[in-house]
Amino acid sequence: MLILVYGGAASGKSEYAENLTMRLGARQLYIAAMRPVGGQALARMEKHRKMRAGKAFDTVEVYTNADTASLRAGYDAALLECVSNLLANEMFPANGTKNADKSNAAALVLQTVDQIAALYENAVIVSNDVFAGGADYSDEVLEYMRYLGQINAAIARRAGAVAEIVCGLPIVHKNAGGVI
Repeated sequence: MLILVYGGAASGKSEYAENLTMRLGARQLYIAAMRPVGGQALARMEKHRKMRAGKAFDTVEVYTNADTASLRAGYDAALLECVSNLLANEMFPANGTKNADKSNAAALVLQTVDQIAALYENAVIVSNDVFAGGADYSDEVLEYMRYLGQINAAIARRAGAVAEIVCGLPIVHKNAGGVI
């Protein structure tokens, strides 16, 4: 089953998603999408590693749709952390150049999610709600936010279960089979 877990920054969505993934099967795969670039990213990655310590997740790094070739079957559940990083990676290449044609970025992220959902019986997808704060954004940031909103809506339509995490608590919007 495809499951979407989303929420704002520091909402508790990652911990919730990890615990949910562990309940869905004995063999879990953590699909990390944050590129290890810069001090802030490295600190965040270390925080997430510590959160997963002792939870028996195997980890694979998938930064763009092109990296999905590294995914292997054999897991009961997979956790993708997270859609917003995948989108940023598709829109802004690692080499520092700007992707002149970002129009296919959302489609590539959705293709990645679909590949994960097809490969694993249970696929937990984490995404961010970036619409709760601020109002003065550049056109580039507004474009990113628009694409992320489209992606989140598309995943929610495809998903059997959707939970929004607020202050560490799930607000369940969809729950086929009572999985969340």
